Amino acid sequence: MTAGTTYVVTTSGTTVTKAETTAATLALGDGTCAANRDAELHFTIDGAPTTRTVDTLGSGGDAHLKVFVGGNGSDNGYDNKVLINGIPLEIGMWEKETADLTFPNEWLVPGVNAVEFVAGNDHGSAKPGGCDNFDDFTLRDFQLLPTDAKATQLTRSVAQTTVTIGSASYPAGSQVTTYVGDGTCGSSYNSVLTKVVLFDVTAPDGAALPALGKRADVDTTAIADGAHTIKAVVGDKTSTRRFTTDNTAPEVESSVPAGGQRLTSTVALNVKIKDASGVVGTPAITLDGVAVKQGDQIGHGLPAGEHTIALTATDALGNTATREVRFSSASIPDVPSELNSTVKSTDPLSAELSARIPGAEGVGLTATFTKADVVVPTGGYQGEAADVPTTLDVQHDKFVDVTSLRPLDGATIDTPSSRGVIFQRYDLPLGATRQQPTLRWSGTIDPARIVALRAWDPATKKWVVLTSSRGQAGQDTVLTAQIEAGYRDGGVVHVLVTGEDPFADDLSPHDASAQNDKDRFEDPASYDFSLAHFTDTQYVTEGAAGGTYDDFDGNAEPSDVETAEEQAIWSAAYRDQMQWIADNAASRKIAYAAHTGDVIENDYYDPLAKNPDGSLKRPGLHEQVEKELATASGFQKILDDNGVVNQVIAGNHDDQLGAETGPTSRFSRTFSADRYYGTAKGWPKGTEYHAWDEVTNADGSVTPGKDNQNNYLLFSAGGLDFVAVGLSYGVTPAEAKWADSIFKRYRDRNGILLSHDYLKPSANPDGRGADFSAPDGSPLFKQVVEVNPNVFLVLAGHEHGVGTNLKSKIGVTVSHDVVELLADYQFYTVTAAELWPSRVAPDGTIDVNGDGTPDHKATDRLQFGASFLRLLQFDVDRAEMHIDTYSPFLKNFGATEYDIRQDGSQPKPRYNGSEDNLTLPVDLSTRKTSFTTDSLAAYVPSGTIGTDEVTSNGVATTTWGNLLPGTSYGWIVSAKSADGGEAVAQPAVFGTAKQVPTMTVTAAPSTWGTAATVTVRVAAGSTPVTGTVELREGTTVRGSTTVTNGTATFTLPVGLAGGQHTLTASYEGDDHLTSAQATAVLTVNLPAQWSSSTVYNDGDRVTYQGRVFRASWYTKNQKPGADANGAWQELAMTEDGTTIWTASRIFNSGDVAMYDGRKWRAQWYTRNQKPGDRNGSWEEIAPTPPDNSPAAWTLTKVYNAGDRVSFKGHVYEAKWWTRGQEPGDKFGPWKLIK
Repeated sequence: MTAGTTYVVTTSGTTVTKAETTAATLALGDGTCAANRDAELHFTIDGAPTTRTVDTLGSGGDAHLKVFVGGNGSDNGYDNKVLINGIPLEIGMWEKETADLTFPNEWLVPGVNAVEFVAGNDHGSAKPGGCDNFDDFTLRDFQLLPTDAKATQLTRSVAQTTVTIGSASYPAGSQVTTYVGDGTCGSSYNSVLTKVVLFDVTAPDGAALPALGKRADVDTTAIADGAHTIKAVVGDKTSTRRFTTDNTAPEVESSVPAGGQRLTSTVALNVKIKDASGVVGTPAITLDGVAVKQGDQIGHGLPAGEHTIALTATDALGNTATREVRFSSASIPDVPSELNSTVKSTDPLSAELSARIPGAEGVGLTATFTKADVVVPTGGYQGEAADVPTTLDVQHDKFVDVTSLRPLDGATIDTPSSRGVIFQRYDLPLGATRQQPTLRWSGTIDPARIVALRAWDPATKKWVVLTSSRGQAGQDTVLTAQIEAGYRDGGVVHVLVTGEDPFADDLSPHDASAQNDKDRFEDPASYDFSLAHFTDTQYVTEGAAGGTYDDFDGNAEPSDVETAEEQAIWSAAYRDQMQWIADNAASRKIAYAAHTGDVIENDYYDPLAKNPDGSLKRPGLHEQVEKELATASGFQKILDDNGVVNQVIAGNHDDQLGAETGPTSRFSRTFSADRYYGTAKGWPKGTEYHAWDEVTNADGSVTPGKDNQNNYLLFSAGGLDFVAVGLSYGVTPAEAKWADSIFKRYRDRNGILLSHDYLKPSANPDGRGADFSAPDGSPLFKQVVEVNPNVFLVLAGHEHGVGTNLKSKIGVTVSHDVVELLADYQFYTVTAAELWPSRVAPDGTIDVNGDGTPDHKATDRLQFGASFLRLLQFDVDRAEMHIDTYSPFLKNFGATEYDIRQDGSQPKPRYNGSEDNLTLPVDLSTRKTSFTTDSLAAYVPSGTIGTDEVTSNGVATTTWGNLLPGTSYGWIVSAKSADGGEAVAQPAVFGTAKQVPTMTVTAAPSTWGTAATVTVRVAAGSTPVTGTVELREGTTVRGSTTVTNGTATFTLPVGLAGGQHTLTASYEGDDHLTSAQATAVLTVNLPAQWSSSTVYNDGDRVTYQGRVFRASWYTKNQKPGADANGAWQELAMTEDGTTIWTASRIFNSGDVAMYDGRKWRAQWYTRNQKPGDRNGSWEEIAPTPPDNSPAAWTLTKVYNAGDRVSFKGHVYEAKWWTRGQEPGDKFGPWKLIK
């Protein structure tokens, strides 16, 4: 053995220093309350093994350590531990109960084992002005239970005579309780911070146990990083295990910017870290000493020169280091801003573009304005999916009109609403351009949702997120991203736009600003219904029943007595809470109220437990429990009597830590199933109560249950249906399975789980991020919450404090989101001065009953926190829940200020106020996502518009000419410094308004019986005119034709009636021009009026009584129309020019005329013979059917052999010449064909 270095270790408060010394003698200790000095001696032992090995017990089972934890209990806010032979084990949260800690049996050794309890602290010194406050609790009744062995306690604190510590007395021979802690940051030094208890572990008969295993303590910091092998050899048997050591802190694998790189443009910070054990938490990153984060834009605004990125990271093993990346940059301007465009009404149109060009003061910069071609998709569709699609081609609902995607065209594409992910999928044709396009999406989506822009990567066959954003309230959301070359699939880029529900806890502040509006509930008009939640009323119940101070030791002591005035105020706290719910149920839309257990305080131990001599262990406890149950029952009855739907479960103080269950338990007798079956009859229609042991019989009838320890309710609110399942403390596998079956049975209802014990209080100021509480939390999550997609809310109590968890995308087969809430204010305290303000004496004392003896100091703190309830107010359409915390008794919102422990162990509130006044998303069945796309396009740089030289922070301008009306134009502006630094703005877009064309219509007069011509001209200056023109007369369409060289020409029917015709020409417009209309009057001139004195010759035309006549020969003074066989023939025609039969008109063989709506052909010369005579001069021409089958038979037509006709659904063929003979007579001229 060789002596090594000697150190003096000095401890002053929480500060420890260590200094090497060579002094021959050392002065140790703390003198008189000074800093304490200890000696640390180092020796080297030659030949000693480098690794310590310890014989252990066998593996294969769990050992248990049991200890009663009293006082204030061990709290979760402290890192309390117990070391089993040096191996650490978390103690957890226990209060006035026997802790049962489980650990592997092989942690124990044959013979003497050391169990060391170590008080943890809250690490308060990490905060300015804070101190490390250690937890305070007591320990007694130690018990170690190894597997298949016996443990005998060797270390005992036994009173040699009667010992009094505080209010506790210990007779000689009794075990003395160990007090652990330091008061408040060292205010008490009577306790210890560690307690070692030794146990001797032997065989059950007391014999020594053989060693069945070995433990090796290896200093892994002294061996190389990497994989290592452990070999264990027993006889001829060998077993090996591999483990990996990692003593190296996280290192930078790659970075943007890279080490040594010179930046000339802005990049997104991206530092990749590598570590064998994985990185814990979020690394801290600084740029030149200023905090930055991944994804921040690095470059613009940086001065030219050297720069350093420092990254501090810790791995899972605690290795921490700061790594540096050094790079340099040019003088990179800031990204141009304030991009504006002003369109000028010149011909052709032009636009003045401007942008502010930021940069270091006084630096000359060049602004370049570049055209960006706007490329819209050629195809697209939309649909919905359970999750973000993973394949290129996605099952979808329908195709969309991609012509609606051009920017500023006023057209949009709306998606349907979906519980899952909603998407639109597009193909963008980019061709072979080498320019890098920018993708830009504009649209609207709810601010509580996310819209993401993705591109398909053909190499990895994955959709890659290019950018995403939450929706912007009251305005369009715009997403832009560069399209890298790798996303091109040939000349096409595949784009996916998704609307997603982040289910994020960012709807309300997480800091103290949340208290700015805490002193009010939501306006009932702003929500659809509310739920009331309260829990752990145990202390107010105990006080209301008169048992606050009784220690149930069988001795009547003044300290046991609670005054009537105190009892009254405890009663008021509970009663006011229930009465407030009842009174406000209608106005605040309270549809349901839940009590999640620990209704009373003292059914924790068996009230009838007896000592060996038959006497009661806790005299008076049974009577107190009965009083507490009766008191709480009366207060809860306020809800029953007022028809408030309500549910209550048992906590560990209601059922003796889960040991007193079943229909005969005190809880189930007081809050009986019969009570709630009866009460439910007065609830709204469709609301039901069910005990967990009710039975559905074979005939469909139901036998009501008797055990209210577990129960469920069906109720409706806000247009939705709910199922609320309540499980009392100490949930068994069978009970969890029952709860699972209820949620599955009512899978179409929104599910609420009530559990007394589910979450631990959060250690964070905002109350978020709570771990599961034991024993029920984790099993219930796995067996009930996770596997039932309809469960959206969990309400719990048990451990005092607040915990809020939002868990998204949980589930085995169907993912869902759930909110878990702990809101337990049982240990929150109110000063006696606030409870009895009028009774505070000048000396600060309070005599509550006026008997002259002070009962309290004004500063005493009493546990009235359970007078607070939570009102959960639900907006169904938005699927959001607004939570307000309120005490009707204190008439105060927000319990934060009261989060101070009665014993002084927690002198300041843990939370910042945001834990009690918050808004959360909830996964109701109404929670859906949708979005609207206004535009989606790629902007491809295509040429310079102009440049401008400016000094930094000046405004650059240029003019873009030769623009077309009604067109969207994209443009990009960049800024460049003399040393090559460049910044490029995202594309901007503007649109020119459609031009209003001028339009003229020309219609020259025409003569009746000749076709008129109408000419329409559309002009728009230098803008080309395309599109069509439609010509109408009233509602009659006279024609539609394409505009050619600005002109559209129409030829009107020859049979237009004489007179004036008002014609309207309508131009439909095109991509650049608006629609337009113009009118004109066309005059159709009739022949001159007939005159009796005028001589008319063959062919002359006249108008008489509105009709047109033509002279067949010389005539004078013969009125037209007077003689059907006279000199005048009446000329009549349809509008399309077909002749109409008139009596005076001469028809020759083959002439065709219309008569009686049918078409006829003259067989020979005829005049003044009406068509229709079967033997006359006219034959009817039947139209050919659309299917080209034979025309219908007509009475007057002459048919020759072989002619075919249709008649009464059959086809016939003429056997010989026939006229006027109907087909059908088998002896007649017609043969049936089919």
